[in-house]
Amino acid sequence: MSKKNVCAPRSSRSNVETPFFYQTSWYVLPRGSRQRIKLIGGTAEEKALWKAGKRFGDGCFQPSDEVRKAFGSWLALREAPRQREAMRVDALCEMYLDAVASRTVKPVEPLTLKLYVRYAKAFCAAFGAMPVSALNPEAVEKWLGKQKTWRSTSVQRKALKVIVQALNWGVKRGMLDRSPLTELELPDDAHRDYLITEEEEAAILQNASPKFAAFFRMAMFCGRRPDEIANIRKDDVVLTPVGLALKLRHHKKAKLTGRPENVWLDATMQQMVRELLDDPTNKTEFLFVKPRSGTQWTCGSWVDAMRHVRTKAKVSDKITLYLCRHAFITRAMMRGVPVNVIASQCGNSVAMIAKHYNQSHHFSAEIMFRAISQATTAVRTEAV
Repeated sequence: MSKKNVCAPRSSRSNVETPFFYQTSWYVLPRGSRQRIKLIGGTAEEKALWKAGKRFGDGCFQPSDEVRKAFGSWLALREAPRQREAMRVDALCEMYLDAVASRTVKPVEPLTLKLYVRYAKAFCAAFGAMPVSALNPEAVEKWLGKQKTWRSTSVQRKALKVIVQALNWGVKRGMLDRSPLTELELPDDAHRDYLITEEEEAAILQNASPKFAAFFRMAMFCGRRPDEIANIRKDDVVLTPVGLALKLRHHKKAKLTGRPENVWLDATMQQMVRELLDDPTNKTEFLFVKPRSGTQWTCGSWVDAMRHVRTKAKVSDKITLYLCRHAFITRAMMRGVPVNVIASQCGNSVAMIAKHYNQSHHFSAEIMFRAISQATTAVRTEAV
C-alpha cells in the first residue's frame, strides 16, 4: 500500500500550484517538480498544529495574506521567464530584506538587520537599476575596493555575504534562474590571522583612559562581543559562592533562548567590577560608561576610542575591540582550556569554535610558532 502524501494538499500534487504548509514553513510545489520551494516561515500557531498531528485534510492550514503575497510574487516570476531575466537588483534586495525582517524561524537581531540594510543600500546605489543577470564578479570586486570605509576584510566579507545570500534566496524561490556571482571569492577573514600580543595589550591599557581601559580589559578577559559588554548593567552583577559574576541579559541569543548567560570572573576582574560599581561619577544603570559624557558606550564611540588609543600606543591598526574576542579564544585554546568552557564564557557554540579555531590552517604562522614555542618551553621547564 502506498503511503498517503501529507506534505502537500491534493491540488499541489496535480497541475495546480498552491501554497501548502509543511512542518515549519509554507511551500509551493512547481508543476512537474518534486522539489518544494519555500515561500515564507510559518507562525508559532501553525507549527504547534503541525506538531499536534494536524494536516490539510483537517482544514487547519489556511494561507494568510503574507503567504498569499509571497505566493503571488513567486507565481508572477514563475509564469514569466522574461521577468526573471529583467529582475532589477534593487527589487530583489528589497524583497530579500522584507523576507529577512519577517522571518519567524531563527529571527535576525535588529542590529544585524540594520547592517543588512546598510550593505544592501550601498550595493544598490551602484548596481540597483541594472538587471541581476548583468552583474559580474569583476564589477563587484571593483566596487568593493572603492568602499573606503570598509577597510576591514571582515566588513567586506559581511557585505558580500548579504548580497550573495539575497541572490541565492532569489534562486531558491524561483525568482532567478541562477546567481551571477557564484564564482565571486569572498575576501579572507584576515582578523583571525592577527593575535594581540601581551606587549600590545599592555601598551593599550597604559595609554587608554581608565574607563576605556576597563572596557578593553573585560573584552580581553571574557571574549564577549563589544555590544554585549556595553549593555552590561549594574544589576547584572550577581554574588555567587565563588564571588562576583555577571549574568548577561543582553546577548546575541537572548531573544532565541529567553535566558541570561553567565560570565565568570577571576579575583582581579571581580575587584575591577567592585570599583566600577563604587564609581561615584557613573550615574547610569550601565557598568561601563564613556569617560567624558558618562553615558553608555555606543559602537561609534568605542571605535573612535580604540582608534585614538591605537595611535597613541603605536600598535597595529588591525586591533579592534572585536579582535579581543579572537584573542581570548585563541589564548584559551593555546593554554588547553576545554572548548565547552571557552564557548560558555564568550557566548559562542562549541561547533562554531571548533569550525574556526580547531584547525591549524585558521592560525597564521606567527600564532602557530608562538603556541608551539610556549608548549615546548613548558615541557622543557617541567623536565628540568
